[in-house]
Amino acid sequence: MNSRFVPSPETDVLRQTPTAAIVTASYAPDLERCRLLCDTLDRYVSGVAHHYILVEHRDVVLFRQLENNRRTIVDERDLLPRWLHAFDDPLSLFRRRIWLSLKTMPLRGWHVQQLRRIAISAHAGEDVLIFCDSDVAFLKPFDCSAFWCDGKVRLFRRDGVLSGEGHEEHRIWSRNAGLALGIEPSEVSTHDYISTLIAWRRETVAAMCARIEKIHGRNWVEVV
Repeated sequence: MNSRFVPSPETDVLRQTPTAAIVTASYAPDLERCRLLCDTLDRYVSGVAHHYILVEHRDVVLFRQLENNRRTIVDERDLLPRWLHAFDDPLSLFRRRIWLSLKTMPLRGWHVQQLRRIAISAHAGEDVLIFCDSDVAFLKPFDCSAFWCDGKVRLFRRDGVLSGEGHEEHRIWSRNAGLALGIEPSEVSTHDYISTLIAWRRETVAAMCARIEKIHGRNWVEVV
């Protein structure tokens, strides 16, 4: 475990008052938006033990200016497998980045941001991970205790959205998630779980990664 991550004491059962961390995946062009997020988070948000900002290796120094005693800048090299490498993408005239390896298809920045969000569960020590995009700003007081009730974490869900017209791309994502988790196509959810501000129970994310690796016999990053 990287020394920058200091897990909080925990048990196998979610405590009545769980600890929470906000997690933001960002990149250099979003620095000023992320700065606004940090300023408003520090001003308005309570009930959060720490804020992790997950960035590509070359952006770490740039984002360090946002770091403080409650906010850590996390290098993706501390989260993702060493065989995944970032390069300037010639197809975008080198304006964007692409992640390459011998084990995956070429990945774009959006893909890798999702991998970072999942991977932080193996390093953070808080019970609840609240994912907040870097282009979000808080406008009034918000308490992270809103994300749990009776010892359970509240997961965002819009019921049955994918069963209606449209959402073709989301249905593909849902089927692929089912394949990764070993769920039969007929049992794949038609609910939508995508939102700007969502909470996951950290132990559940870790268990998900372990299940993917058990089913496929490969690293979960490679499977996803």
